[in-house]
This record gives sequence, structure tokens and C-alpha cells, in this order.
Amino acid sequence: MDYIFTPLEDWILSFYQHINIQHPEDLDIMTIASKYNIWVYFFPVTSHAIERQGKASIVLDERQSAQQQWEDFGHEMCHILRHSGNQLLLSNSLIEFQESKASNFAMHFCIPSFMLTQLNIPNQMQAAIDYVSEIFNVTPSIAKKRLKQYSKQILQQSYNNKFSALMEASDQFKRIHHIEYCIPTGSSTMLYCHEKGVLGYIKEANDDI
Repeated sequence: MDYIFTPLEDWILSFYQHINIQHPEDLDIMTIASKYNIWVYFFPVTSHAIERQGKASIVLDERQSAQQQWEDFGHEMCHILRHSGNQLLLSNSLIEFQESKASNFAMHFCIPSFMLTQLNIPNQMQAAIDYVSEIFNVTPSIAKKRLKQYSKQILQQSYNNKFSALMEASDQFKRIHHIEYCIPTGSSTMLYCHEKGVLGYIKEANDDI
């Protein structure tokens, strides 16, 4: 599949390549944390990240399922790796912005695109959700959101490729026939060249027929 990665997807690919994580079965909280010298603790409190004197720690809610803890870990990793500032000192709007970014980051972190592209994902939506949920150890709700996001991006890239191909074909047609301008004239388009003048007209399609 011809898939074009976004800057975030490229960043996560580089992040995992740096610690030699290549497959879904390699995705492990303690392994990732140890590679980046991040301490992880499990307590019956809401998951959160702590940074003090250049040292980072993540507290995960031990009351949560393993899937929810993995998603929380991805969320808190965003705060450690890509955000700055103590949220206690930030405005509500900036906190909301950071939380939104962290939630999006967590979906890509927990279900990396470079791994998704290597899988044979079922075509039926519920089967795909169950498959991704099991493979990446995430909750079905996150698997569903991620698959919708992933499918939307593939569709957008398909549209972009078709549009680029159409524009290239149009440019090639103009070069072959020495067309310099396409001028709308109401119900048709005039094809014009400085050297030869009007080359012809293309009648617009009638949507009512």
C-alpha cells in the first residue's frame, strides 16, 4: 500500500526504531520506559506524569485494565516527550489543547501506523476493531477511533493521488496540443494558443441529461 506518513507518524516511527521496536508484540510499557530512563509506578490514583530535576516518572492507575494502562502510558508519554510546563500553572485553554494533543498522540503511539500498514486488517468494521484491539492490546473504543482515523487518511491520500494524476494528464494534453489557456465561455471552454489563436471549444457536460 502506498501510504504517506504524517509528521507525527514519522516521529513515532523514528522513536520506536531508536529502541528497536518493530512489531506489535514488542510494545511493552516497562521495556519502552526503561529505554528512556522513565520510572513507572502503579498506584490506585488517576494516571499522571511527573518531571522533577530532569527525571521523568509516570504513575499508572492500578485499578485500570492492562489495555487502559497502555493507553494512559501513551498519553502521559506525550506530556513527557512533547510538552513543557507545569499544568498547574497553565491556563485552562492550554491544558485542554495539550490534553487533546496527548489523546491523539496516544492513539498513534499505542497503534503505530508503520505497524498497521504491515497487517491484513479485516474489511468488516467490527472484525477490524476486534483484531486491532487484540493485536495492540487496546480497548475497542480506541481501536475504533484509530481505524476511522487511519481509513480517512488512506481515503484522502487516494483522492490526492487521483487529483495529481488528473492534473498531470491535463498538463500533458495541453503540452501536446500547444494549449496555453483554457477560458470558460458560458456553456463551453475555449482552448487558446498565442501563436495559433483559438484551437477549439470543449462543451460543458449537461447535468440535467
